[in-house]
Amino acid sequence: MPALRTPIARTPLSPSQVKLVFEPQHLTMALVNATLAYRLSLTNLSDAAIGPVSIAGDIISAHTSLGEGKQLLSGVEGAEPRHQFPSLEPGECLSLTGELQLPIAAIRPIRSGEASLFIPLARFCTTVLNGGRPPLVCTSVFIIGESPEQPGQRLRPIRIDKGPRTLSRISQRELELPA
Repeated sequence: MPALRTPIARTPLSPSQVKLVFEPQHLTMALVNATLAYRLSLTNLSDAAIGPVSIAGDIISAHTSLGEGKQLLSGVEGAEPRHQFPSLEPGECLSLTGELQLPIAAIRPIRSGEASLFIPLARFCTTVLNGGRPPLVCTSVFIIGESPEQPGQRLRPIRIDKGPRTLSRISQRELELPA
């Protein structure tokens, strides 16, 4: 099967066609890389089979020095595909697992007093090739953080000054993307 690349012409993938659910499993902060283990569920909500389907993904560090477009959209559509499958039948749901890595040196820390903080953004681009028509494309961006102590509180940034460790009490919030 040829590599799935996103051509210039594309059509937004409608939420009524597919549903992507992202669940972070754990984040390992090591000496060299930050590694996010995740699970994705992709469901075909349409009444027709779709495919082939490719899901590309990456992880970056949110930071005010980067523009909104660079943090939310730039680069994820050109990322290496992480998951590919030939088709998804109507109503079918696939459960996929994987890992995203970011070199520790690429983290742009945010200083807060004595703390050095990391705010990971997991970005996914779902592309559905559409029988010779422009592909359908949907980009999803999720902010990752430590789960709050109380329901309704905000996610907490990841402390990168605490040394190597694995965080299993993490959660996500999907960001609304500009049209």
